[in-house]
Amino acid sequence: MGDVQAWICEGRLLEDCQLKYTPGGYPICNFKLHSERSYQVKDEMRSEVLDADCTILGKDGERLAPQLRAGVKLMVRGRWKLSIWTDQKSGQERRRHVVTVDEVDVLGTTVLQIPEMRAPQVAPDADGPCPF
Repeated sequence: MGDVQAWICEGRLLEDCQLKYTPGGYPICNFKLHSERSYQVKDEMRSEVLDADCTILGKDGERLAPQLRAGVKLMVRGRWKLSIWTDQKSGQERRRHVVTVDEVDVLGTTVLQIPEMRAPQVAPDADGPCPF
């Protein structure tokens, strides 16, 4: 199905995120998520390493930036895409895979989600019976 794409990964931040602004003042939060998996094949231990460049766009990135510090463990959900541009210095075409983040869970602490992805919260009826 070409209309569905989701990329989910758990890992740790390699370094503090970088919060930048476009000339128009639009916030962009960038960070690198490091994920490593070890497994055994016969008597040999092997590992796979993934370092993913991630971006949170807009006010959500600005709001989360103070909490995105090196070593923090995250679960990230987003869209994986290939970014293509021309290097201004060399004139060569450059390519890089980037995850545009839709949802972030800070593991081991409070869950942080981008508001558009949250389920609506329903306030309990103040006059009704207590459910517990």
